[in-house]
Amino acid sequence: MRSTQRQIRSIVSGIFLIGTIYASSIASAAPAPVLTAEQLASQISGASRSNSVGAIQPTLKEVLAKPAWTFVGLDRLDVGCNPRLATWIVDNPIPCNFGPSSATKTVVLVGASHAGMWLPALIAMAAQDKFQLKSFIYAGCPPVIMDFTTGLIKFEGLVVSAASCHAWNENVASAINALHPDAILIGGSTEAATSVPSTFTAYADAMSDFVTRLSAPKKVILGSTTMRTAGQETARCVNSHLTTVTACNAVYNGSNTNDPTMLLLRRDQLVAKSTGSRLAPLISLTCTPSTKMKPLAQCPPVVNHKLVYTDRSHLSSAYVTYVTPVFRSLVNAELTP
Repeated sequence: MRSTQRQIRSIVSGIFLIGTIYASSIASAAPAPVLTAEQLASQISGASRSNSVGAIQPTLKEVLAKPAWTFVGLDRLDVGCNPRLATWIVDNPIPCNFGPSSATKTVVLVGASHAGMWLPALIAMAAQDKFQLKSFIYAGCPPVIMDFTTGLIKFEGLVVSAASCHAWNENVASAINALHPDAILIGGSTEAATSVPSTFTAYADAMSDFVTRLSAPKKVILGSTTMRTAGQETARCVNSHLTTVTACNAVYNGSNTNDPTMLLLRRDQLVAKSTGSRLAPLISLTCTPSTKMKPLAQCPPVVNHKLVYTDRSHLSSAYVTYVTPVFRSLVNAELTP
């Protein structure tokens, strides 16, 4: 009898152990919780007050050793569809294709590097939401229809012929319309480019002119993120303030209509309104909210050990990948009726 009882206890213990191991393996295989807008807002708020850095991705050494824009999603562009690498594409724009080829829905992304930096998130969305993503990215060439002065457009280490940029913007709309896309995402750009008239009205009108040439049931402006000062160029600033990272926070004043970041946000609103487009407010992905009670918004350079910006205005691929769930909810909210 005792021998039988011992055998039963042994069997029960074995079953319990197997069950524990199985449950543990299931728990370890479970996907990580999806980042929510509320969680991200809390992390941004905490980061804006913290001087803790930890292990940053990408590393400061990597970013400082190469042009900052190489870390902003442009590596997803193949040679055969990149007008920076194949100049003949300027006159015959060809899209870079992502997502399932069998998908019946087509979404187009167009703009300069400030559109291209969202590619890691949009490629993931295309796979998850089952649509074809076709991108027309000319890094360094702002999406505007205006008369450029003779010379080069220079911004954040990117150099583009003003003539080729003008030709691209004239040609790419026709190429996009020929695809009959279900939706078009337009990435804005800053106005701090040499050879581009940088007055607020001129740029807003020129961007509106570009957007109105695009035809699709839905057009969405991808809202601007913060424009940082030269002294806040993120990787260099953080590298010089490893124990005082908050010194590298960008700040914008929501009650000051002439604040550089507020000008970008207002431009996005005007372009969306004048062209009948929707606006995805992406500033919440990088900054604390600006309210009447607290108009000064803080935009930390590092959030959850991710380098948010690589330079003054481009978000790192590591950070864009991290915030993809929140980005997806913001963009899909504007893509739905």
